[in-house]
Amino acid sequence: FEKYFDRVKVTGVKPITGHLIYGSGGVELAASVLSLSEGVIPPLANMENPDPRCRLPFVLERPVEDDFQSALLNSFGFGGQNACLVVKKI
Repeated sequence: FEKYFDRVKVTGVKPITGHLIYGSGGVELAASVLSLSEGVIPPLANMENPDPRCRLPFVLERPVEDDFQSALLNSFGFGGQNACLVVKKI
């Protein structure tokens, strides 16, 4: 995705909700659908000084209004329970 960093935004809800074990994916999905619906990307909570070697385009400090059409969710759970999901406006 590096060549698309001007269009990619990175955020997450886990710093706000904590790890909800098996409910994490559902909460992340709900937050993503709401974000798509409202056209607002929430900032990544509690990240004030990202490592300068990590060039990911994090959303920091304030929400970003954007007319984005899709979102990629990565849910990483305990014991290797991992899933990725793409949601798109229709």
